[in-house]
Amino acid sequence: MAKKIHRTMIGGQAVIEGVMMRGVDKTALAVRKPDGTINLDVWPTTSVKDSHSPLRIPIIRGVINFVEMLIFGYKTLMKSAEIAGIDLDEPAPAAGKSGQQSGEGSIVDETSPAADESEQQDGDVSIENETSPAAGSSGQQEDKGSIEDETLPLSDEQGDNGSVEADANKSEAVNTDAETVENTASQEQVNDAAKEETKSDGEGFSKTAMDAITIISLIAGFAFAIALFVIAPTLIVGKTDGFIHWGAFRTLAEGIIKIAIFIAYLALIARMKDIQRVYEYHGAEHKTIYCYEHGDELTPENARKYTRFHPRCGTSFLLIVLIVSIIVFSFVTWKTLWLRIVLKIVLLPLVVGISYEIIKFAGRHDNSFMRFILAPGLWLQRLTTREPDDSQLEVAIMSIKAVLTENPDDDQW
Repeated sequence: MAKKIHRTMIGGQAVIEGVMMRGVDKTALAVRKPDGTINLDVWPTTSVKDSHSPLRIPIIRGVINFVEMLIFGYKTLMKSAEIAGIDLDEPAPAAGKSGQQSGEGSIVDETSPAADESEQQDGDVSIENETSPAAGSSGQQEDKGSIEDETLPLSDEQGDNGSVEADANKSEAVNTDAETVENTASQEQVNDAAKEETKSDGEGFSKTAMDAITIISLIAGFAFAIALFVIAPTLIVGKTDGFIHWGAFRTLAEGIIKIAIFIAYLALIARMKDIQRVYEYHGAEHKTIYCYEHGDELTPENARKYTRFHPRCGTSFLLIVLIVSIIVFSFVTWKTLWLRIVLKIVLLPLVVGISYEIIKFAGRHDNSFMRFILAPGLWLQRLTTREPDDSQLEVAIMSIKAVLTENPDDDQW
């Protein structure tokens, strides 16, 4: 009797030197650090859909999920680059602040709480050494001893005068030393306040800079996608219509051009060495999810035997988006170039929403029809996934284990 497959709603994303897994109530990011250890961050899974029931309506939920994953995916990618030791141009957020944000469901770095405490203690020790009363007292005693030593050679006749003079010198030395200690302490307090203010300003700038970079990058990426997959195909067909006469096949021709551009783009970036490394983690993510769905113990040995192609992959989703767009855009019959472009942009949320429902349905059903629908996406994953090694599978396994609940039914599709 064949083992029943546990179809899970847990999804993931390959990042730089790691894998992110998103479960029903927790999200985990596991990244291989430069020293070979694995950094694991876990935070609550949150979505705007949780607090707004209308956003959970079919089609609408797909659009919301797509936008959230774009933002979340970019931030996770940036975070993984930071942990993996890749030099970023932007300032990194302080570990202490990350720890404060962990309760708010943000991406946090849990790699160095001990280091932070150690640094703080070191700083406290250095300040205490400069300003503590014990140090001042010690200094006073040294001065006192020095004064007394100087008065020992005095003769008996000079004893009374010498004693008075020594007491006066001693009192003046003590007062001078006390003023020095007080001035040092005051200066240290001023310096500490300035450092805290500078640190606070730096953290605030870092968060603001990160938010600004995220927004700008997403807008630029969206604009690039629109230009590449909406404007370019429409322009090509529009400019060639004078001698080809596309007629009723106009939308189909635009769709074929979009798919060709998409495949060429994937094939081009797949040749980049750094991207190939990410694609290996992409394969590790798929193998690990398959291993979990088949009920096997989560080990690199068990995960290794499964295929790296998964029907709910983002690659399959994007290809379905392109195919669905051909059908939806077929209702845009206007030939005016700018009007066709505007209408296609307006209809994009509908296309994304329908595509999401198809992927969601595919996650729950395994039949001949769905395998036929998803086959092109699985073929395309030959470009976006590569066979991982055991160390990469180890990272993916650590990530998925962190989001599992005690009851497997919680993540059942």
